[in-house]
Amino acid sequence: MAKESIIKLPIWKPKQKLIYESKATEILIAGDTRGGKSFFITKLYILLCSQIFGLVTDILRLNFSDVINNYMVGPNSFPELLKQWEKDKIVKVNSDNIHFEETGSLITLAHVADDKVARKHQGNAVHMRTLDESAQLPENRIRGLTGWLTLSDIMLKRIPPQWQGMFPRMYHLTNFIGPGMGYYRREFLEPREPFVIEQVGQFKRQYIPIFLTDNDSEDAQQTIARIREAFPDPAVQKALLECDWRAAGGDMFPEWSEKRHVIPDIIQPPRHLLRYAGHDWGTADPACFYWAFVSDGQGFTDDSGEA
Repeated sequence: MAKESIIKLPIWKPKQKLIYESKATEILIAGDTRGGKSFFITKLYILLCSQIFGLVTDILRLNFSDVINNYMVGPNSFPELLKQWEKDKIVKVNSDNIHFEETGSLITLAHVADDKVARKHQGNAVHMRTLDESAQLPENRIRGLTGWLTLSDIMLKRIPPQWQGMFPRMYHLTNFIGPGMGYYRREFLEPREPFVIEQVGQFKRQYIPIFLTDNDSEDAQQTIARIREAFPDPAVQKALLECDWRAAGGDMFPEWSEKRHVIPDIIQPPRHLLRYAGHDWGTADPACFYWAFVSDGQGFTDDSGEA
């Protein structure tokens, strides 16, 4: 009798189990750095591709070297976890993809460094996709790479009962810094509370926060010290270490706080108050134009009768 080839995947940690069992089909997994996001995706892809026939998946990142280093190098990489299966010819691990010989499923690693490269991924039949460090991408690229996911009737019949309703499936992994943060604030973070699932277009959308403390295999104190040394900006530290998506990393005024500096819209302030206008073309986010005024400390009623 041939020796049975076995690969032992680590048991899900509590936050990983919550993500795995989610009924959402488009999930933003975002928050602290080193929270275990990539390792979760590595384990999940192996599990699903080894059990579902013909599953086509990919993992995309801004730079090709980053996606390769993150998923093909080190103790938690695809080659390391699949070492025995590769010896037994159950999988074939190539430089930028993994082919599962028994199920015919495929994992591809690629980059989307510019719009031209991103367009090459459009029209390809992909059933599950992950954008890693997705806030590094501009909004148009995030939307385009999400919109092309599909699932045919033939593939639908191949999905085992326990995973029915999961596909097509989209994962966004990111920290709270980068040019794509405007998109995630508007589409995932402001509209609903964490963990709430809402149907948006073809997807059931959800945001699941992830913290450094969710990854008990990480030396938290060492990571905190490293981040504070590498990023002296307190706003960036809050984004990377405190799961703070409101942190104004890279903004002109890092002390900006919506709670402290923004009041509800008014129709017209008293004419004697000083007024200011500010405009931003918004290369990383849509353009905006703001009006502000300086109060003299006296209460007033605007044109609509609001005090």
